[in-house]
Amino acid sequence: MCSTLLDTIRLMQDHQEMSSRYQVQTLFLAEPILQLDPHIFQQILWNLLKNALEAMPDGGELMVRVGLKSAAGSPPASDSQYVFIDIQDSGMGIPAELQEKIFEPFFTTKEQGTGLGLSTVYQLLQSSGGRIEVRSEPHCGSTFSLLFPLA
Repeated sequence: MCSTLLDTIRLMQDHQEMSSRYQVQTLFLAEPILQLDPHIFQQILWNLLKNALEAMPDGGELMVRVGLKSAAGSPPASDSQYVFIDIQDSGMGIPAELQEKIFEPFFTTKEQGTGLGLSTVYQLLQSSGGRIEVRSEPHCGSTFSLLFPLA
């Protein structure tokens, strides 16, 4: 999974999606194996990374973290663990009133957007047994967290 993530970042760099204006950091706190089609996983990553870059038109910092965490309310030693992948940008952020809508098909705030990127991510995650959460504040950036039950 971590190699697919790194490959996707390299692919974006090769296709000029990611220029030197962006500082990209990765932090792998674990290297879990996901039971997920690698092409679907790459499509999810591509859409989220592309959105993060578009949220920083003048450049910025992009942090990708991978690790394990216990399900909310579970004892630390329980079997209810999740793989998390956080994609955090230093971009413009998302106003609270729009955060509920961003996963709806055809919802976009971009002039040239189709509103299909995040809705596709949401659908792919749902069909793969995962989920997505967003934390964002205007002018402070956004963090999209992918969560998958540990296989």
